[in-house]
Amino acid sequence: MGVRERRKRERTERREQILEAAEQVFLERGLSGATMEEVASRAELSKGTLYLYFKSKDELYLATANRQLGDMVERFEKALDAGGTGIQVLERLVRAQLEYAIEHPDHARFSTTWLNTTYQLAADSPSFDEYRTSIAKLFLCGNEAIEMGRKDGTVRVPGEPFELLVQLWGSMLGVTLLWVNASEVVRRLPWTLDMDHLMHSYCDLILSAIRGEEAKP
Repeated sequence: MGVRERRKRERTERREQILEAAEQVFLERGLSGATMEEVASRAELSKGTLYLYFKSKDELYLATANRQLGDMVERFEKALDAGGTGIQVLERLVRAQLEYAIEHPDHARFSTTWLNTTYQLAADSPSFDEYRTSIAKLFLCGNEAIEMGRKDGTVRVPGEPFELLVQLWGSMLGVTLLWVNASEVVRRLPWTLDMDHLMHSYCDLILSAIRGEEAKP
């Protein structure tokens, strides 16, 4: 391996090291409370070195978010490409998001940190554009599934497709937050609860509510 290739590999590895450290700091401190100094310390780098990779906290947060969104887009597009009826595709999309949370609970926690703060990310950056583009791709996959289901009669759409997608997204965020904080949720409840079953039964429940006549037994 030449010097140039080695340096490129080392830079890539260091960037991943920074993103892993940043995710943990954002989880612990929240978006508003996290600082570049703490991320640098967690990644065992100087603050100056950190700024060579990311110019601001916003860029660092968005880079972490975009890495995770890229994974979700890949899963959604794979679910869409598998074909089938509208409700079948929509079920794969819902399960893809829930399964991602089960496989990567810290990523699921991180993806909701922006909901718990009044801090606003700078919207005038290429990273924010990439962030919104990835979210748009996820919603477009869902929209295509709903349109398929409306045409083949397997999905009942009571209102606008986009509104239905936002409702699905919001409810999935809620159930996901319960699952990733399962031990604390169970500790607070006055009865026992199988959190794994909760995740999967939620999927059945939400899909049954929008299942069209053509998809019913």
